[in-house]
Amino acid sequence: MKRTLVYIIIGIMFFACSKKETNKNKNNKKKNNEAVVYISNPERRHLKNYLSYSVSLKAKRDVYVYAPASERIVSIYVKEGDKVNENEVIVEMDNEEEKLKFNKAKTNYTSIKNEYERSKKLYEEGLVSKQEYENILAKYESAKADYEMQKKQLDDLTIRSPIKGIVGRRFVEEKERVQMDQKLFRIVDADILKADINLPEEEYEFVKMGSKVEIFKKGSSEKITGFVNEISPIIDDETGTFRVEVNVKREKGFIPGMFVNLDIITREKEDCLSVPKKAVIEKEDKKGVYVVNDEKAKFVEVTTGIEQEDYVEIIKGLNPEQKVIVVGQNMIGENQRVKVMNQKKDEGIEKNKKKENNENS
Repeated sequence: MKRTLVYIIIGIMFFACSKKETNKNKNNKKKNNEAVVYISNPERRHLKNYLSYSVSLKAKRDVYVYAPASERIVSIYVKEGDKVNENEVIVEMDNEEEKLKFNKAKTNYTSIKNEYERSKKLYEEGLVSKQEYENILAKYESAKADYEMQKKQLDDLTIRSPIKGIVGRRFVEEKERVQMDQKLFRIVDADILKADINLPEEEYEFVKMGSKVEIFKKGSSEKITGFVNEISPIIDDETGTFRVEVNVKREKGFIPGMFVNLDIITREKEDCLSVPKKAVIEKEDKKGVYVVNDEKAKFVEVTTGIEQEDYVEIIKGLNPEQKVIVVGQNMIGENQRVKVMNQKKDEGIEKNKKKENNENS
């Protein structure tokens, strides 16, 4: 009887140990099947798509002033860096010879004009023949043309600025004799700067008139904002590119000739729901993310929008409260158990936020 009792006790102990070991193995197996992941909640961000280029800024209006004739420079009224108004006199050239020609042409024109007006009146009264009238008319028109030409040549020797701007370069000195069409000045209107860019044809549909442009100094975050002012209506068949002109109001530190980094904004949205781009994967030709639901991974199909650097807009499929897997998403399957490594950290942050909100209220 005692021996039987001992056997029973031993059997019970063996069964208990065996069951404990079985449960332990089940738990280990369960833990071994868990995937370690990190999560993040969707965030609202300001996102934008842009095309980036390195370009040189130019003055919107940049003109050269040339010598109208081969003559000597008498007076120069401006120097490099001076501001000038449109039509302001900047140079006087020797005009003594042209004055003599002009005065002679003027005297001749005045005399023939008086003769022509008398002849015209007599012709209208029938007192002179048509032939006599036409002869004096031809002389009058020739004298008038000569007078106007001599006046223009004289006026041209007083050189004026063609635009309002700044004297960028002066190429001549007073008393210097210059040749016809020789460069005298470079005048720039730098109030508006421009940049010409040749873009690949695949970008044509994304660039619009008035598109916002951000311009940065090289190696600096300092920027100014401009816009697309011109878009070529054709694609260059040799280069496969089209020309775009960007205009920007000049601000301190940005000058013609400076190389800058330029971003043409093609799409931009404020306060859009977004997740890290790496969180979005493709599964069976569907784009989506894994979210944690009751300690299990669940694939959620999403519609994406604007991408900027490490983030992508979520147009449809997620809400801000969902926990999106951002590390480990490529190693898990549907309904697989997951262990969230940064859960406590996120919960702590959330508790602190709630605490701050309660205190503020």
